[in-house]
Amino acid sequence: MGKKRNTNDEAATTNDASPFVAEITRTADEEVERILSRARRTAETRLGTAKDQVNAETGTILETAKTRAEVERRRIVSDLNLEMKKIVLKARGELVEEVLNRVRERLERSRGTPEYRAMLKALVIEGIAALDRPEVSVSVSTADEAMANSAFSKEVARDYGRAVKISSTAELDERAMGAIVRAADGSVLFDNTIAARMERLADELHLIVSREVFGDEPAEAKNT
Repeated sequence: MGKKRNTNDEAATTNDASPFVAEITRTADEEVERILSRARRTAETRLGTAKDQVNAETGTILETAKTRAEVERRRIVSDLNLEMKKIVLKARGELVEEVLNRVRERLERSRGTPEYRAMLKALVIEGIAALDRPEVSVSVSTADEAMANSAFSKEVARDYGRAVKISSTAELDERAMGAIVRAADGSVLFDNTIAARMERLADELHLIVSREVFGDEPAEAKNT
């Protein structure tokens, strides 16, 4: 800010010069006031601009903060949704496994019964049909060895409805249920044990559980 000029002391001592000194002083005061006024206006303008800039920057900061907050909120929601999906999928997986375990237990309890024998025969016939070979070997559990005798093989060949030579061996683990059917030359096999069937049915069981327990619809049904 400009400083007000002092009266020239030497000029003030001369009476003839006093009018000039007064005029100079007045003019100086006016000039100083003009300068000060312009400075104030400039300062106010700059201050206003600064305030606008601050407000703009503040708005940007706030907007950025809001954006970041929204991004964070979405991330949290996404994480929660993902966690929920994991929980639901885990629950479904556990439910499917529970279903499979119950089926295994029921089949284990039925072992040695006519119903189990009929199931074993159906599994062997299915394996023979899948291979479509004139001669096959059938592997069963040691626990089913007595059941898979020559009479059993004859029944299988008869019910299959086509000429096929069948030989049975008890080489699977005693806990295994069902049968593995191989071509006689060993080139191909069809694993029709209960464990293999359960694995093949797992996806289908998941769909059934999703529909019956969780109320989900298949994607193609939703699009119709």
